[in-house]
Amino acid sequence: MKTRWLRHGIRLLAGLLIAATLFWWVEQRLGWARLLQPWQTFPLPSLLVILLLTALAYGLRACRFYLLMKEKTGGQFTDFLRINIWHTTAINWLPMRLGEALFPWLMRRYFNHPVLHSSGSLLWIRLLDLFALFWLAALTWAAFHAPVWLLPVAASLLLIPLGWWLHQHLQARLQHSIHRPGRWLYQLLAGFPDAPILYFRLSGLTLAAWAVKLAAFLLAAMQLSGLPVLALLPGVVAAELASALPVQGLAGFGTYEAAMLLGSGGSRAFAQGAIQDSLLATAVNLHLFILASSLLFSLLAWLLPSNRQQVVSADQ
Repeated sequence: MKTRWLRHGIRLLAGLLIAATLFWWVEQRLGWARLLQPWQTFPLPSLLVILLLTALAYGLRACRFYLLMKEKTGGQFTDFLRINIWHTTAINWLPMRLGEALFPWLMRRYFNHPVLHSSGSLLWIRLLDLFALFWLAALTWAAFHAPVWLLPVAASLLLIPLGWWLHQHLQARLQHSIHRPGRWLYQLLAGFPDAPILYFRLSGLTLAAWAVKLAAFLLAAMQLSGLPVLALLPGVVAAELASALPVQGLAGFGTYEAAMLLGSGGSRAFAQGAIQDSLLATAVNLHLFILASSLLFSLLAWLLPSNRQQVVSADQ
């Protein structure tokens, strides 16, 4: 127990140091007052479009949980939308993916849903997210550096039906397990999709959600920097991949910006120092937008209708 808390403490301290290093570097390199100047001239219509795209991405992600768990919980779409927004906000603001623990807790509170089942559903969604991000990253790399790899990158979509087959095979093997780890794993797998058509629908929703989300972030980055979309795309994808790192700065500060700089650093457009400064400012401002918009949507989520009381009463 002491070792685990020590490990968490070390990771938290590392996150604080990473974030503090970013704040110091930005002040020395640009100055925070200069960095925030683009927001003073940010066109309101563009901001509204970006917020609408971000809201659509939230909605598409909530659709996944709704389709996956509606029959098991009796919840309505707005319940899952609210939970998804609060869950995403917790992930954005808490270090080291600690916000992931909020989802099973909310599912237990709203629907009295078993923690292992909801954890299994979340695990499957996260595996889909990682696959979608890595697929988009590989597609971006192939398009920019080696177009000949576009065919095998597209063929990697065959991993989706392979994943379905592995899930069914493993679940069948564990169905009658008498050992506790096997029973736990079986309950986790019970949170996965139980029909092929649902499996493929949710995979398509995941790709659509990430496409909309990246489109929103790219529009914001273009507006903030004036740089071309093709130069910003690798950095934005890399920054989103960095959100899955086990050690991150507080609220992702530092790791998000470093990933965006490294992702776009291979472009010839960023060979000049002035453009590197612009990319740094864009990365920080985009990160601030993500954090601020998640708080905004979290507040709006309180206004969504809910049938939680009816579900709880039915269970009782």
